[in-house]
Parts: sequence; C-alpha cells; structure tokens
Amino acid sequence: MLPEITETAHGAGRETERFVLGLDGRAVARTHGHGASLTWLA
Repeated sequence: MLPEITETAHGAGRETERFVLGLDGRAVARTHGHGASLTWLA
C-alpha cells in the first residue's frame, strides 16, 4: 500500500475490499483484486 497515492482517492469512500489503481502518483480508479470490477474516480 502506498498511502501517498491512496490519499489522492478523494470522494471514493473507504472501501476495504477494493484496491486503488494509481497512475503517475495519483489515484485514478478503485478496482477488485481479480479484475471483477473497476470504478473510475472523477
């Protein structure tokens, strides 16, 4: 876990069963660990 990227996931709530997808040091989506779902962050 990289807190500096996870903290950029504003507005996504605190979902413990999902992962944060980061790009260029910033959170861009929440994902399921096995690719079952992807929710883009605004």
